Amino acid sequence: MNDPQLEKTLCLLAELAGDSHDLGKATRLFQEKLLNPDFPIKDPVRHEWVSLLLVDQLLTGKTIDEAFDALPKTYSKGRIPFDNKAGIKTLSDALRFVVATHHGMFGPRLDGSYLKSKALPVDSSKHVREVPEHTFYSDPEYFISQASAFEPETEEKLIHSYQELTGIAANTTSQGLKAISLITRAALILADHTVSSRETKHADAKLAANPIRNLLKDGRRVPNQDLNYHLREVGLLAAALSRGIRRFVWPGLKSEVVSKITQPSGLTRFEWQDIACDSLSSLRKTVDGPVLLLNVAGTGCGKTRMNAKALAVLNRRPELRFTTALNLRTLTLQTGTAYRDELEIPASDLQCIIGDRLVKKLYEHQQASASKSFDVDENPAERVFEGHFLAPEPPAWLSEYSAMAEGQANIITPSVLVATIDFLAAAGDPSRQGHHGAAILRLANSDLILDEIDDYDPEAFIAVLRIVEMAAMLGANVVASTATLPTPMAEALIQTFLHGAEAGKVLNGRLCRGCDEHAAVAIIGERQAPCIVDRNDAGAQYHSFVTQPSPARSSTKIPKLVNLQERSEQGFFERVRNSIIELHDNHQWEFRGGDKAVSIGLVRVANIKTAIQLAEFLCDEFPNDRIATYHARDFLIQRHRKEAVLDSILNRKKGNSNLEGSPYISGLVNSCQSSSLKLIVVATPVEEVGRDHDFDWAVIEPSSMRSIIQTSGRVNRHRLAGVTSPNIHILNLNFKACQNRSPAFARPGYEPASGWGEHDLSRLLDWNGVDEINSQLRFSGHQFCQLEDHAIKTIIDDPVQKLLLHKKPIEWTAERFYRGFKLRANERQDVWRYSVVVDRFEVIEEGVAGNVLLDRESLVKRVPARDNAWLYWGVKDNNEYAEQAGIPNDRAFELVCPRYGDTLLPITFSESFGVCV
Repeated sequence: MNDPQLEKTLCLLAELAGDSHDLGKATRLFQEKLLNPDFPIKDPVRHEWVSLLLVDQLLTGKTIDEAFDALPKTYSKGRIPFDNKAGIKTLSDALRFVVATHHGMFGPRLDGSYLKSKALPVDSSKHVREVPEHTFYSDPEYFISQASAFEPETEEKLIHSYQELTGIAANTTSQGLKAISLITRAALILADHTVSSRETKHADAKLAANPIRNLLKDGRRVPNQDLNYHLREVGLLAAALSRGIRRFVWPGLKSEVVSKITQPSGLTRFEWQDIACDSLSSLRKTVDGPVLLLNVAGTGCGKTRMNAKALAVLNRRPELRFTTALNLRTLTLQTGTAYRDELEIPASDLQCIIGDRLVKKLYEHQQASASKSFDVDENPAERVFEGHFLAPEPPAWLSEYSAMAEGQANIITPSVLVATIDFLAAAGDPSRQGHHGAAILRLANSDLILDEIDDYDPEAFIAVLRIVEMAAMLGANVVASTATLPTPMAEALIQTFLHGAEAGKVLNGRLCRGCDEHAAVAIIGERQAPCIVDRNDAGAQYHSFVTQPSPARSSTKIPKLVNLQERSEQGFFERVRNSIIELHDNHQWEFRGGDKAVSIGLVRVANIKTAIQLAEFLCDEFPNDRIATYHARDFLIQRHRKEAVLDSILNRKKGNSNLEGSPYISGLVNSCQSSSLKLIVVATPVEEVGRDHDFDWAVIEPSSMRSIIQTSGRVNRHRLAGVTSPNIHILNLNFKACQNRSPAFARPGYEPASGWGEHDLSRLLDWNGVDEINSQLRFSGHQFCQLEDHAIKTIIDDPVQKLLLHKKPIEWTAERFYRGFKLRANERQDVWRYSVVVDRFEVIEEGVAGNVLLDRESLVKRVPARDNAWLYWGVKDNNEYAEQAGIPNDRAFELVCPRYGDTLLPITFSESFGVCV
């Protein structure tokens, strides 16, 4: 099939999906629900299921009236009318899938875990539902019959379009049909939402698509849109959106900006980047398809700039456009600042989204200070993401959607987008409906950077792979940036990208097998020459690349395994104390060359409760030193201020100047009664990734090999000074192992519920060969690494095989595949607030009239502030800061706690160290 014919086919498919998607609304059942306010909202048979059954009849050449007459009179939950072993096989199947799922994917619902539900077949349980008390059951034949005839023009168009579709012989792959189905469905959903938002007021419509909100006449709702009009308009817009998603050429960064990004660094330290760029430039001359680039450079090698450089070299668009996805909100804002200041990307080309206006407002305040209703379709409410800065106007085909979806244009149109991955995750999750379409619009017009791609549990990693699949389908180059991606994850990433690129050939104008365009995979790093991966041996080549020895150099991160004298909680605390004393003695330095010695050290622990307990213990043990905590369960404003101070004083690219120049640190040093001051930060894994901090030393409670490597990356990070004695102590047992809990390396960690039996790092690692901490340690033959790789592979293998259509090719059409592998855990989160006005803790809970604040002070145990705490500001001080930043004090003193079970649990609030459950 040639390119013009393919383009015509894909637009026909999208328009026909729009023309057909709501045919099922013409039943007496739906018309009664739509207009009668007393009729039940929840349908026993959803209108899109009826639309699917009508499409099946129209595909055989029947008229609309004949199709309605052929509808079954009884309905029960059962299997969907698709081949479970073959999946989507034809363009007609793609149309049927799109129409049936435009309000939600197939069942079954996820009950408990994915493992419990995956044995069940994909079925119609989300479309045909048991509502035994519904009026429908009194006379199903009446309620499922046609309420009124369609206009002749509607029927004529449908007959012609169905004849045209069934006459097309499309010889494409199952991957290609998946891509066609997903993009067509996204275009339909966006068109449906856009057209439905119009106020047309067709009050005399014989068949209504939707009502005028909050308007009754003679006890009935008043139609807003005639169903014939709605179908016609959605069809036309869906075709335009389908074409726009696949074909529109977006403006991007100007050539002078790209030249600045790609210019050589001029520093020996960054020569590897220039070598990598030369290699990628040669690759682009021989490969005309999308490229997956694995950037495995280590700490301090300039990965942020290199990722952008790589996309500039690999770019296939007239102008460079890219999106960077990160896992942390504050890191998103920091990366946006780095792009603006270091890469000199103009503000007019740059957008940051985090999904939380308050975090952005706090960040902007800190930067300034430093520098001086009713829905008949039962659609669920979706989280709001929007851009915060002005952006270029959208093209004409997208203008109405952009006006309807306020703020979305600011996400879709900018040349460079820096976003929390939560927004982009929807691109790979069709169950997210409108967000799915919006995220696809962004991915369709830019390349993609995934920073720290191993910063996800294996289950969440599947959600990341789905983003990669969609990006590759849309022809995007993808950069995955991390030095510690386990080999099983790397293999899955490569397979998914190549699968997506193969599927996407059809969207780029190549419907048949064996087309010339092909994708490629490359690996770059600072230690060896770039590698172009053979897709048939990807895992082995990746492993070989990341295990090549580093050039000889002076040691900057020397580890020491420290054994607990007693396997108990007290033994754990005492071992940390002893390590702090030793590390401080060996790595302290003279503050401003004076008579006081200082060191700033990190104690990494796995969980918040442990962090707070340990901080209280260290306050008692080191009365003349300063103790702080850094974790996620702190007042929003307190955490923000901690991060602002740490980001400043731990920027040691110019040595200790920021520490010595900080009035805050000077005050702590001057007030110290001893000649030596330990500045200690007890942190959870929030410190591991994204914090550009340089500590003098660290004590690490291990959760995984990654936790050891990433935490070590915060030590001697900027200075890279040679050291002769250990500056990193690694405990042989973690806190859970001291409590005799199994699994011990879990939440966080990869140990399965069945456990590993061994939790002592003196036996899990061969310490004879560990003389420096770097990323290569993750790929060693140590038992700890082998156990982790096996656990990861066990979790991801089955969903990856289904993602690639190697197993159960219909599984991707079911909602459980997306709900079972989500980016974020499903645990319930309670929002707590401290009220400054009445001095009490409250919890936001859902009430009859909406959210209400309930007094929960009785569930709070308060622990007074410690005299030797630091990175702590009292309520009065924080309240004044919030007022200066323009933040309401109730939001400033907000925090989130998980709820385990149905009962709200008591919390302990340490004024110095935060909250634990």
